[in-house]
Amino acid sequence: MSDWTINDARDVYNTPYWGQGYFDISTQGEVVVCPNVEQPQNAIALSSLADELIEKGVSLPVLVRFPEILHHRVDSCAHISTKPFQITATKVTTCWSTQSR
Repeated sequence: MSDWTINDARDVYNTPYWGQGYFDISTQGEVVVCPNVEQPQNAIALSSLADELIEKGVSLPVLVRFPEILHHRVDSCAHISTKPFQITATKVTTCWSTQSR
């Protein structure tokens, strides 16, 4: 029996970084997608999605789009771009970064 855990997998594959809340590893060890981050109970295992597509006669690989993710990302970017710039004597701070002058 291995001591490998779901958190080990998250660390190794860095899913918290690249998944941004949309992708994770389930307690069953499957990669899941959560198109709506406000409703994590609606996460979908990618392996189950692939199985359903195969049952319907679709051959893999296949590109699957999740419009909810795109909409949420666009809304997030639009919200960020409306934040004001803050300028101080020693640094310039924007909503994206902080850089010393």
